[in-house]
Amino acid sequence: MPLLYYWHGDNYLRDLDFGAGYNLNQSNKLLHEIDLGDALWDFTRTRSNKYVLAAKLIINAKTFNPLNFRYGRYRVWGNLKKIFLYQRST
Repeated sequence: MPLLYYWHGDNYLRDLDFGAGYNLNQSNKLLHEIDLGDALWDFTRTRSNKYVLAAKLIINAKTFNPLNFRYGRYRVWGNLKKIFLYQRST
């Protein structure tokens, strides 16, 4: 099941500044409903309020974070050879 994820604009810009990773963490257990090999499409809004595609991850692993991990219990990992990450959108 492919998933669509909203990457909050402020978080998107901050994550790019700190070096965006190729994984996604969430507290929502639906994140682990994605199948290995499926696409996770991340979209965001620019400062001019346009919706843009921020990233596309092809999922190759699903893991769990520690119970009190600040970004949530569920983590998915994108295939590094198939990653698509847009640069900063303004």
